[in-house]
Amino acid sequence: MTNSTTEILSERGKTHGEFWLNARVMEQLVDVLRSSPHWLSIPYETRNAMTMTCTKMCRLVSKDGYKHLDNYQDIIGYTTLALEAEVKRQELFKEDW
Repeated sequence: MTNSTTEILSERGKTHGEFWLNARVMEQLVDVLRSSPHWLSIPYETRNAMTMTCTKMCRLVSKDGYKHLDNYQDIIGYTTLALEAEVKRQELFKEDW
């Protein structure tokens, strides 16, 4: 049996805190990254990985999010994907390095 959206949101609220608060903190973190003059020159995959990492960091500091191992695993996963994309990019454009 699948959970209804309401049940899922209720469950997430218990472990991840209030959506509005997480959204505010996450946007503030990402605004710091976006304030770099180099932000737009960073590849999409890397920017996305950094943004998703901010989301997971917000979950770590909300309620008891630091107890949920999947938040840490997701951070490792997103940064691994960015690393793999950069390795491929450097292999493709070796002559440019």
